[in-house]
Amino acid sequence: MKARIFIPAVERLHAETLVYWTLLDARNNILRQDSTTLADIPRAEQVEAILPASRVLFARLKLPRVNAATIRELLPYAVEDRLLGDPAQIHAVAGRRDASGETTVAVVDRDWLANMLETLRRAGLKPVHAFSESALLPEGREWHVVWGPERGLLVDDRGVSVAFDRTAGELPLAIRLAMDEAAARS
Repeated sequence: MKARIFIPAVERLHAETLVYWTLLDARNNILRQDSTTLADIPRAEQVEAILPASRVLFARLKLPRVNAATIRELLPYAVEDRLLGDPAQIHAVAGRRDASGETTVAVVDRDWLANMLETLRRAGLKPVHAFSESALLPEGREWHVVWGPERGLLVDDRGVSVAFDRTAGELPLAIRLAMDEAAARS
């Protein structure tokens, strides 16, 4: 069995924070799901932490072809021009390189991630994987939009996502920018 824990987009995760979770069988069929405190999440052989899209920044970068250890060291500085803070304060993970030579990089605030992992660990939950909620959508050549009453999520055909707030009667700025960027890339 696998427990999939959806981390809320709060500044700090606490043991008493209500967290949505699903319990999955070996074929990823949902056995149970609920929203409870961390202590009430069923225990499973495997735990996955699903990070909120609003906490994960994606960037497309042309990275040098070097070994994995060197890339891990370079990534925070490779995304530095897209950040407002110190690159030493982020955790960056490289994804796939596409046909144009660009690599998708996911960036998360290091302190936020450490707090989340430590809070889960104290509750007896030890994630073996952590990934953005955008990774739950099917891969392919399509774009996906999750349109909630107050917030939304756009995932493009390369798995890059952006979270947005809803505004009445207008196409969200994040969607307009993503469409313009895609058009510029043909």
